[in-house]
Amino acid sequence: MYFQNAGVIKSAVSSDGLTWKDESGTRVDTSNSEGVVFKNVLAPTIMKIESEYVMVYGGAIDEEYTAEKVPNKETHILMWATSQDGLTFEKKGIAVDSRNSVFKGWLD
Repeated sequence: MYFQNAGVIKSAVSSDGLTWKDESGTRVDTSNSEGVVFKNVLAPTIMKIESEYVMVYGGAIDEEYTAEKVPNKETHILMWATSQDGLTFEKKGIAVDSRNSVFKGWLD
């Protein structure tokens, strides 16, 4: 299982789906090569495509979308990363950029 904790994405394992053990380390943190400053990363979704894990996750920017009035106090964009083992992810960049008049700064 992948989950957000303390602003980063971590993982845990379970043999019965009831009792979970956190795996050591962080799967994805707020750093990126896009020059975007995230206050946290969140909402991971994972798919295994053949032998590769693909993660799509949100990056939260601590500012409102200002082109028009929206209720959200932060902006979310979708990022993506891949992994061969489900533990070490290589960040690929922006999957969908919400900073436009269609998404109005919000994706999750």
